[in-house]
Amino acid sequence: MCPAPALRHDRRMTNTAVRVPRNSSAVALEGAAVPATPATRTRVAEVAAAAASVLGLGSAALSLGWGLGGTVLLDTVGGAAERVAQESTPLALVAVVAVVALKVVAAMLPGWALSPDGSTGYPSARRRVVRALAWVAAASLTGYGTVMTVSGLLVTTGVVDAAAGADLRAVAWNAYLWDPWFLLWGLAATVALLASREPDAR
Repeated sequence: MCPAPALRHDRRMTNTAVRVPRNSSAVALEGAAVPATPATRTRVAEVAAAAASVLGLGSAALSLGWGLGGTVLLDTVGGAAERVAQESTPLALVAVVAVVALKVVAAMLPGWALSPDGSTGYPSARRRVVRALAWVAAASLTGYGTVMTVSGLLVTTGVVDAAAGADLRAVAWNAYLWDPWFLLWGLAATVALLASREPDAR
C-alpha cells in the first residue's frame, strides 16, 4: 500500500514535465514566425547603402576621369556622353562637373537616409527630406537602368534593329555593363531605403 503516494507523485511530475516543453515550443514557434529583427534590417540597410555608394562613386570617378581628358573605355560609352567628354569647351566642363556632382550626391543619399531611430540628433523633418530625395534618386536610377538595359539587349540580340549609323560596340557595352551598373545602383539604394523604414511605415 505504500507505493501508491509515490505513484501519484510521479504522475504529477510527468504532467508538469509535459506542460513546460509544450509552452516553450509555442514561444519558440512564435519567435520563429518573425521575419526579421530590427538588427537584421539595419544590417541589410547598411550593406545595401554601402553597395549603392560604391557603385555611385565608381560611376562618378569614371565620369570625372573622362571629363579631365581620360580615354580609357570612353569609346565604349558612345552617344552624347562620349562627345561631351571629348570636348574641351567651358560648357562641356560645366556639364561634366554637374554630372559628377549629381552622381556623388546620389551615391551618398542612401547612407544619409539611414537613421536607426528618431533621435534629436537626426531631426524627423530633415530625415523626411533626405529620404524623399533618396527615393527620387533610387527610382530614377532603377527606371533609367531598366529601360536602357532592356533596350540595349533587344538591339544586341537582334530583336530590334539598330538605328542607322549606330555604334554597335558601344551599344553592347552599354547593354551589358554601363546600363546594368545604373540598374544595380538603383536597386541597392531601393533595398537600403526599404530596409530602413520606420516600423510604423511598414
